[in-house]
Amino acid sequence: MTEHPEGTSVSRSAPVMPRGEREHESAVTRVATQLQEFFGISESLLPCAVIVEPRERRVFVVGLTDRITLYGLLKEVKIAMEPGIARINRARAEVARERKDLASRQRRRRQATEAYGPIDRGRIARRLREAAEGVDDDAVRLCHWLSDRLLLARPLTVDEQQNAGNLFTLLHGRFGVLPLRERRGLLRALRRAVDKLNSLDDVPDTPPEPCTEADLAVVDCQLRLSRERLRTLETGLRGALQEIALSPLILSVTRGLGLGQETTCGLLAWRQCAWPVTVLAAPERHRPAISYERA
Repeated sequence: MTEHPEGTSVSRSAPVMPRGEREHESAVTRVATQLQEFFGISESLLPCAVIVEPRERRVFVVGLTDRITLYGLLKEVKIAMEPGIARINRARAEVARERKDLASRQRRRRQATEAYGPIDRGRIARRLREAAEGVDDDAVRLCHWLSDRLLLARPLTVDEQQNAGNLFTLLHGRFGVLPLRERRGLLRALRRAVDKLNSLDDVPDTPPEPCTEADLAVVDCQLRLSRERLRTLETGLRGALQEIALSPLILSVTRGLGLGQETTCGLLAWRQCAWPVTVLAAPERHRPAISYERA
């Protein structure tokens, strides 16, 4: 407990072990002994780093020295992995981008064929242009305007709502040579198509929607190509993941550190781990044999 300059007391906590120091030392020793027995590592190899490669089911025991520390070993491994990790990150970004594009095209394809979607609005627009034959100039202008406007996937503005209302008023009365039943059907379809437009999100710079069967065929072709590109990119990602296999990388790094590969040196005859264990340690220096002869 310390006094704050302003007179208020402030409590500061210090790190405290939940158990006694002797008990912590005993627990760490017990875990280390269990790992040593599990991998069958002899005392002669300690200190060492144990690296497990689960995909290949291999274990590497790397002997540590004053020159080869755990930090230095991990740093060399990370340096060796960086080119492969960069390829993986690039491949993952390309896969994510292609998946996003594919989802966007699939959404456009689905929206195009829904009720009063782009395909329906395109048909209604063509019906409206055909019905405009034989009417006065103002009605023709409104018909051509709304038929073009139905193809744009964004809500109507206030002024456009007023123009659409004026056209709906004309359709309530006599409209060229269009029979009453067809006129009422066209009016009903136009109202629903406009309501559909007004329910869309107003997103600027959106790509044009497919509004004809030919446009839909183009979208289907784009979908097929997008799926093929995605499969190719996913295959490349799997290849990049396989290229970063840990076993050859560990062998290369330890070879560069001057460590030799041993298969049984420093290992106990019995161990619980059934996977192959490879020892990578500095070669032992043999003392020169010195013999003395009597003169």
